[in-house]
Amino acid sequence: MHGFINKAVEAFVHDTYGADAWRNIAQRAELEDPSFEAMMVYDNVVMPRVVECATEALGVDRGDFLQNLGTYLVSQPSQQAVRRLLRFGGVDFVDFLYSLDDLHDRARLAVADLFLPN
Repeated sequence: MHGFINKAVEAFVHDTYGADAWRNIAQRAELEDPSFEAMMVYDNVVMPRVVECATEALGVDRGDFLQNLGTYLVSQPSQQAVRRLLRFGGVDFVDFLYSLDDLHDRARLAVADLFLPN
């Protein structure tokens, strides 16, 4: 998984639940370094393990955690880059849904080595 995705989860936990919560989650997930590097590529098992440890440590449902992460990414001032990318999705929700077919190609333009599952 690309590091900027991992970094987004780290920022969400840090900003929402605090630095101590992130340190606890990183320790539970047995991360070598508790801070992700945005431009590195990490093993695909790392993020599911982080999400599992986060939901256990925080006592939240996995679906709720991921939904709150998505809300954070599109509303938090520090995550402007995500909103800039979403602007290419159209002017309304219907346009956005139609633009999802182009998501893989647009993502590859921004980050060539990013793998998005189908």
